[in-house]
Amino acid sequence: MKYILTRQVLECDVELEISRARFETTKAAKENLVVALGPEEKYDIAIENYYEYESELLNQALRGAMFPYHSWSIGNIQAFSKRLMNMLAACRLYLDSVRHDLNLMCRDGGHKAENFREQISEEYDASMGYRAMDALRNYVQHRALPISSLEYSSKRESPSHDKYFVVIPYVNLRRLELDRKFKRDILDELKGLGDRIDIRPLVREYILAIGRLHNTYRQLVSQDLEAWEYTISGVGEEYRKRSGDEETVGLAVIAIDDCDQYVESIPVFVGMIERRRLLEKKNQLVDFTKVVITNQVSSSA
Repeated sequence: MKYILTRQVLECDVELEISRARFETTKAAKENLVVALGPEEKYDIAIENYYEYESELLNQALRGAMFPYHSWSIGNIQAFSKRLMNMLAACRLYLDSVRHDLNLMCRDGGHKAENFREQISEEYDASMGYRAMDALRNYVQHRALPISSLEYSSKRESPSHDKYFVVIPYVNLRRLELDRKFKRDILDELKGLGDRIDIRPLVREYILAIGRLHNTYRQLVSQDLEAWEYTISGVGEEYRKRSGDEETVGLAVIAIDDCDQYVESIPVFVGMIERRRLLEKKNQLVDFTKVVITNQVSSSA
């Protein structure tokens, strides 16, 4: 068996022999980087769904301000339910898959996956929003839509202040109580907030907890990612140096048997690295419980 580094394109006839160790480390780095992209993409989907949920709140508040005689309908409630259900499903997908991805990438006896699981438990214990959304996700998966009613309101903090328009989606605890599988301890906890629960602060607390968990994931794999990316970039540098060819499109490491037949071909490209870095830069941790989005125009001093 021999191993070569080449570009799998028609105009290239360069074949550089490499060691088996070089082939194996490149193969492992490529496979791990593909897996490492998954949690970033799933987290991105969760955050984008949260963005759509918050956008629905802003959009309906604007409609209420522009059309004061506008009346709410079942369609409005369903729109909020859809946004919330999509977000909860995306977050569950993220949470359920990250430990599996860590086991695939980090063959350390499951220590990093266990560390992540422990962080999930800590968030569950520390965050009421996390506990509530975790239970609500199970409820909407098996029982009914999450939002029971909407409240549109407008108010001034004082006669001299601007008027604020707000839409509040509510969950009815009496409905949740009818579901015998809904966790009683969480239901009792929510009852302390009243019969109708304004879902907004709980959602924001939950998405903040998911963000903290994703930061934990990033910290767990940061050193491994650095090593894998160094391996992949090193393959490109080696090809350019040894071949004199600056182009690396179609670059691959290939295993060839004694009959000169390709046994295995591993494409080497940086697209997955660039994609992961882009998502990492895009989705930074933001404390949504302390953020206010407004189109208010400040008066001149």
